[in-house]
Amino acid sequence: MDKTRAYYRAVHRFALGTDSLAAAMGMKRTTLLHKANPHDTGQFFSPEEGIQLQQLTADHGGLVVEATELGYVLFKRPQLDGGDVCARAVNNTVREFSEFLGTVTEVLADGSVTANELAQVDAECIEAMAAISDLQARIAALHEAAKPKHEQRGAP
Repeated sequence: MDKTRAYYRAVHRFALGTDSLAAAMGMKRTTLLHKANPHDTGQFFSPEEGIQLQQLTADHGGLVVEATELGYVLFKRPQLDGGDVCARAVNNTVREFSEFLGTVTEVLADGSVTANELAQVDAECIEAMAAISDLQARIAALHEAAKPKHEQRGAP
């Protein structure tokens, strides 16, 4: 699927209809439909409009198409209410996992794996797993802290 077809799908599957979507985007319905039409090469969504469309429809197909075309894998970062500490832990986990995948990609590029390359992959894997474990521990601590005192671990 190409990006315009992803946008077409987002526009036409919008539960509230194209009239309300167009109004929310500040454009006429006909303009919206022309921009979403894969056969109309004269009109298209600006990058900002593409983001707005995906935010309003909750259909992120355009983003997925771009990422795929550029060789990326996307992970949606969860919205956390656990404060900055958890948000930083999520970002750290994503960064460490990304570095692990980057190292794996580089190591596999020539089709062989040296001992030094294997050591690099192992080191990045350990860092990614440590970040995941840290995030899980922080979330478990939030869960434990939310329990009534008599249900918490070590309660008398």
